[in-house]
Amino acid sequence: MVDSCIYARKSIGLSGLRDPGRRYPALIVPTEQALCHDWFDRHDIEAADLLLGSHLKLVSSIAAEYRGRGVSTEDLTGEGYVGLMRALCHYDPASDVAFTAYASGWIHACIEQTIPSGKAAVEAITAGAGRATAGGKSAYPSNVRQGRVGWVASRHHAG
Repeated sequence: MVDSCIYARKSIGLSGLRDPGRRYPALIVPTEQALCHDWFDRHDIEAADLLLGSHLKLVSSIAAEYRGRGVSTEDLTGEGYVGLMRALCHYDPASDVAFTAYASGWIHACIEQTIPSGKAAVEAITAGAGRATAGGKSAYPSNVRQGRVGWVASRHHAG
């Protein structure tokens, strides 16, 4: 299965699908399952192309959940697409889990790996926080300027 995944990545590519101008339809569950079987059983690249293309909106919507965490939307979407491809490579159509649900977990996991954590997250989020506004005051609240932001602050400054 790994060899076919490498082949799929080379054939379809990370920079876009084989036909970037193509509009991909939303798939109903039986069609999605049939395409998953085609990919799993015969390594059908057309089935993989259709599966990946029809789930691009899923990748975009999941990537949107991670905006504002120090990584560009394009990078989040790209990592989400990698997760989608990994999901396709590891998915077993004989399982009781729908491909969309399975792929969501992979997409989240790949995106979360790119988001800085700890001190790096504070630095990424607060980059430029010392900028002054026209009135001479900072545009950001003091907790952001001092690096104490949300869960990061509570996790690192507790106790």
